[in-house]
Amino acid sequence: MNTKERIIRSKLARLDPSNNAALIARLNAELAQRPKAEPPGEQPPVKSNVAPEPKHSSPLTEADVENFRSLNTDVLIRSAAFGDIWLVPERTGAGRFELLPAEVLALEQAHEMFDARIVEVTKNVPA
Repeated sequence: MNTKERIIRSKLARLDPSNNAALIARLNAELAQRPKAEPPGEQPPVKSNVAPEPKHSSPLTEADVENFRSLNTDVLIRSAAFGDIWLVPERTGAGRFELLPAEVLALEQAHEMFDARIVEVTKNVPA
């Protein structure tokens, strides 16, 4: 029994048949139309091997780049495909793969311009 059906049955139980015959008839008719069984619960989503497209609310701007730099914060991005990537306001010289916000902006612009995706990330190490 679903919630609406419970409410109708509760209302019917409180009504006086001699004073509310029309309302009782209408509520009984509504109960007769309602399905007796509870509708099945929400089905779990089907898993897919295709990665979802990233959703961007808006493209990055130079102002976003400057705003990130002003935070003076390092952000670790852990990627299954590319490993650990650090988003940093300035190069630190640490032995880790670091990206500057301007480089992220350039990657996003390349993605838009060429309708492409990143397939490989390599670290250039001076000889």
